[in-house]
Amino acid sequence: MKPLLLILMLLIGTILLSQEKNLLYNKEVVERGDNYFKVKIAKLTKAIHLNPVDAKAYYNRGVAKSHLGDNKGALVDCNKAIQLNPEIAETYHIRGVVKSELGDYEGAIADYTKAIQLNPKFVEAYVGRGIERKEIGDYKGAIVDYDKAIQLNPLEFLSYYNKGIIKFDFQDYTGAIVDYNKAIQLEPEFSDAYFNRGISKANLGNYKGAITDFNKAIKLKPKFAKAYGTRGTSKAALGNYKGAITDYNKAMTLKPEYANAYFCRADSKRNLEDNIGAIIDYTTAIKLKPDFVGAYMNRGIAKMNMGDKNGACLDWSKAALLGYAKAFDTIKKYCN
Repeated sequence: MKPLLLILMLLIGTILLSQEKNLLYNKEVVERGDNYFKVKIAKLTKAIHLNPVDAKAYYNRGVAKSHLGDNKGALVDCNKAIQLNPEIAETYHIRGVVKSELGDYEGAIADYTKAIQLNPKFVEAYVGRGIERKEIGDYKGAIVDYDKAIQLNPLEFLSYYNKGIIKFDFQDYTGAIVDYNKAIQLEPEFSDAYFNRGISKANLGNYKGAITDFNKAIKLKPKFAKAYGTRGTSKAALGNYKGAITDYNKAMTLKPEYANAYFCRADSKRNLEDNIGAIIDYTTAIKLKPDFVGAYMNRGIAKMNMGDKNGACLDWSKAALLGYAKAFDTIKKYCN
């Protein structure tokens, strides 16, 4: 049976872009290691025991706890530090970071705003508030904050980077690339900026340029699973399905529960007429992500290619039940 021409593409642009909320803190964790902060917390705990009203000690312990991912503990320390001394902008800033990590975006915005009131030139507070405003859908407010941060510090690369994310969200891929270019100019080893710029290029059809950026992102961060996955998608778009499969294999090695990688590898196998292998990968993608509409649709195509009309129609029916309206057109055309 001749393979169906119906294709459901996984757009590269649907892949979540990377937004750094706490890049500088993350760098410090990598450079100093967990043990450094554990020792610091122990020393600060002793200092607090000797002087229970030392606001600075609570603040510093909160910072150390946040580095280790103990955000609830960090929040308790920040609250205490503010209770003891409510006039320190940095304490509100770190509490804003912690609240953000805990999903309290409105609370984070309030803390960043207080930090800015206490210190109107607090660049990091503007960046943090911009990120949270973006999280709650206030894109204009976010841009205002990023622009203010850049005005105060023209070398503030995260603001350019995060402006690029907002432009990408509005499908202004060319504008996003301009901002990522600036972020990379200011921070040449910023792997996520290369990654996001690559996705923007891919959405403009510049797959070769995208691959170049993904190569750089991988060089800077060798265990960057999503960069391997998106590079594979760009290779597939250029017809290099075997090269794409190699990248998907690597992505899955680094991230075994990477459902999109199984889905994309299945598409490449299907394009190489390996429908059996494709069905196996689509099935794995569905196990990892039970509401994966694309996997049901494309598994249906692979089944139809093998002559399993009933199986194909069942998969398309499942996609329809999951809310994919176009599945009804496919069912009407091939199943009735």
